Amino acid sequence: MTLPISGTAAEKPVARKNPTLTSIYPLGGQKGSQFDITILGEDLQSVREVWFDSEHLVAKVNDVTQATIEKTRFSTKLPTPAQTVSIRVNVSPEAPCGIHALRLLTEDGLSDVLPLLITSDPITFEQVESHNTTVTAQSVDLPTDLSGKISGHAELDYYSFEAQKDQELQFEVLVTGGILPGSGVQFSDPELILYDPSGSWFDSHKAIRLEPLNESTFNSPAGNAVQPRLRYRFSRAGRYLVLVASRGNKGGPGHGYHLRIKALDPDLKEPVWTDLLAAQSPPFELWQERGFNRKLSLARCQQLWPRTLSELDLRARADHSPAAPEPGSIILEKEPDAQVHQAIQISRPVLIQGNIESPGDIDHFNFDVTAGETLAFEVETTNQLHPDFTPWMVVSNPHDQNDSSNIHRMVQSNSGYWLKDIKSKMILTFEKSGKYTLRVSDLTSRRGGSDFNYLLLIRPQVPHIGEVTLRGKDCINLIPGETKTLTLIVDREEGFSDPVALFLENLPPGIQAEPVTVEAETTPPVKNFRGEVNRDWFFPIKQKVVLTLVVDDDAQITNEPCRARLLARAGSEKQSGKPFPIQNLYMMVVAAN
Repeated sequence: MTLPISGTAAEKPVARKNPTLTSIYPLGGQKGSQFDITILGEDLQSVREVWFDSEHLVAKVNDVTQATIEKTRFSTKLPTPAQTVSIRVNVSPEAPCGIHALRLLTEDGLSDVLPLLITSDPITFEQVESHNTTVTAQSVDLPTDLSGKISGHAELDYYSFEAQKDQELQFEVLVTGGILPGSGVQFSDPELILYDPSGSWFDSHKAIRLEPLNESTFNSPAGNAVQPRLRYRFSRAGRYLVLVASRGNKGGPGHGYHLRIKALDPDLKEPVWTDLLAAQSPPFELWQERGFNRKLSLARCQQLWPRTLSELDLRARADHSPAAPEPGSIILEKEPDAQVHQAIQISRPVLIQGNIESPGDIDHFNFDVTAGETLAFEVETTNQLHPDFTPWMVVSNPHDQNDSSNIHRMVQSNSGYWLKDIKSKMILTFEKSGKYTLRVSDLTSRRGGSDFNYLLLIRPQVPHIGEVTLRGKDCINLIPGETKTLTLIVDREEGFSDPVALFLENLPPGIQAEPVTVEAETTPPVKNFRGEVNRDWFFPIKQKVVLTLVVDDDAQITNEPCRARLLARAGSEKQSGKPFPIQNLYMMVVAAN
């Protein structure tokens, strides 16, 4: 739905392009140190300074040179003018570790964001000389934190290291694109392979590929970019190899990576993998409705409450409206519960701490419902991650042949192939009263163990505003007299049908944006794919909303970005909930061409 906001229809000057950042190398550095980075991007000729999200990071622009990047349009590669910016970064010892936001401030305004990784360990770098064979592999010491890059098509980066007998090591490759909202993902398919270079009886010169325990996962905020993770216990001491490459044989300036190798802590017995998290982002920007790695607790109901109408408003409605969330209980799943008659009786809301302790293990739970009751089932994997551990939930009634599960299916395009995937959230409406059984297992019967732990939250549905997504960049550079629209996608979760108000606060002087209130669409545009069933169990209803920014003709030019904030509120002016923040936006008023 597009709602125009008051403003003149007079002809406006053409806005400049926002400065665009394409890639960064190396990906970061150690806190308490000084290091150089190189940024590639467009419209960066007039860069003035580097802008961080933390006072513990400062930087100086050393040089700006002309460069060229290739853009693909209709399968044709087109050379595009670009710039390379050399920067010296100084990081305070007090800087928090994690992903920091880096932007460049130019005469044309503020750029989009690139992630900068700050670690507590010293970082080494990939050598300049080629090391694309097992013979020319670059030697590294353990433990190692190495910054490298797949610079070209089909490039292979080999590294050699010495392992001790019975030593268990963990290997991981980190890529930072997509961690921060608005940062693009270029290197989405890193690959990590272990080799024994000593050869075999058949060929003493051919390296043997080892078979480590693969604990690779997907980085959901990064658009499901692969995050390779391997662990291996070496049966003999000697020299070994690890290869970093791209599965799709791609490469380029945006294919930087961070290789981390270290020994497992013998006291922990399990590897401690690196969670790439934003170091400074406010909590409200990290809100996740779905994903096997989002954090679940009994407080989930209280977290949803501000995103709907107030408790008093809800109680004034029909009897079936949800009441204030109950405190709930925590249940520790215990064996034996592999058979239906051994099921554990539960009430709601409940947080189940469960474990698939061996391959083929099944956990059963019983619960009672009344006709018309609506429940949400949400699951989180806490140790082994998806896809190595894929929790399969099935809800059944002994008197009903139709089971409900968290498997979503549809037909791929115009083919005859079924696409099926497991969802981390499922909402159900129970038409009949009675006793139901919930079955939890791994999707296969081949995986299980002490670290196949899950958290399963069963709660009453709470109709609420879900994720609100901005289409486009979060840096908005405006010129006096300009009118600009912001397109937002609002997710209506669990049957939320009340009006939604969106508005901005802390705008720079001379910029206006009237709040917009949108009603639920009477016939929401639900796109069902061929063969798709029960889409409403897994997906919200999405609604497009447009906010319009109007800049005064005499608006003052700003030298620094202003942090505006996008907020949402459930309901209308007569009956509404409390405003809650969605996202920070960075705005500047810049001079016209």
